[in-house]
Amino acid sequence: MNTVKKFVLGLVIGIIGVVAATAQQTQTNNKLFKAVPVMKRTAAKAGVGGEYLNSYFLGYDLEAAKEHIRKNETRDALAQLAFLWDELYLQPEAAQVEAVLRAVVRGQGTADMKIAKLDSVATSLDTRLKPDHKWYYGVGKAYSQMTISGNNQDYTTMTMKLVELGKFGKTAPTGTPAELVAAMAKIGELVAKPNLSDDDVAVLKAQLETIDKVIG
Repeated sequence: MNTVKKFVLGLVIGIIGVVAATAQQTQTNNKLFKAVPVMKRTAAKAGVGGEYLNSYFLGYDLEAAKEHIRKNETRDALAQLAFLWDELYLQPEAAQVEAVLRAVVRGQGTADMKIAKLDSVATSLDTRLKPDHKWYYGVGKAYSQMTISGNNQDYTTMTMKLVELGKFGKTAPTGTPAELVAAMAKIGELVAKPNLSDDDVAVLKAQLETIDKVIG
């Protein structure tokens, strides 16, 4: 995601902020979190099969849609729900997403009600997807949650999601691009450290950029 690349350095520096002194954390945040971009998605790149990319974006867009609804960002919510509905075309959960989309358009129901319906979609996908597709779905979900927590400067959750990405690097299905697996595995190694050096930060930034490049 191109916007992720714009603030990914801020994300990794945020991890340092968690373990650094308060003064250092404040200085880092003031310098690197001047503006957090709106989450967006771009066209996918080559390297991952189309069906697997669809599963990845199911996880990514589902979490992003919930966040936009939670923040009452109507236009962004509608765009994300439109992506999600298209990704679920002719699949069982499409009608549920369409219902949420209509509710957002018409201003019907509370944010919690709409998010609960999307949680139901997530539950259905967790049950229905085959293991290889569920892996890509899980990676997309974790990456989206990492992005959201970074936007919200929630460093604790962001770090947890980086750890989760590292774990996914150990369970990748056969045929997953080696570049993608290696990047996630490296992320897991780095975030396991009690402290990150400047060199570690640079390497972590590079791994996140690699994921962006492979996925799109």
